[in-house]
Amino acid sequence: NEGEASEAMIPLLERYAEARPVDDMPHRQLARLYLGSRSAERAIPHLEYLAEREVNSDAYAIELAKRYADMGRWADATAKAGRATTIAPYDPSNRELAARVAISRRDLDTAERHLRALTVLEPNQTRHQTRLEALEALRAGG
Repeated sequence: NEGEASEAMIPLLERYAEARPVDDMPHRQLARLYLGSRSAERAIPHLEYLAEREVNSDAYAIELAKRYADMGRWADATAKAGRATTIAPYDPSNRELAARVAISRRDLDTAERHLRALTVLEPNQTRHQTRLEALEALRAGG
């Protein structure tokens, strides 16, 4: 167990991350500390480091997609939401996030792809068909 790092350890963890670039521990600790602080944007490079190396969990990609969307960085949000759907393609929340980001970007083809996947993943959820219809109306209206 790594134990819990405190904010006082941030400078040490930053130096450790530089000294041992292959060790993900300081990046995990720094991301957690920054996300819990008023400097949450400082977590992004550490989340990026972790997301690039993670192949089994969509957690880092999802966190980054949400952060980038909040910042209006739509290309980055799209890339991370897409990565999350690649890692966990059957997770409806990933598809919903990817569709939401795509709609915000006005990438209606990508949004439609994710919404159609949702109709297969959750066939009893009528909201997905309603969203597809709303997407078609959006397309028709410009």
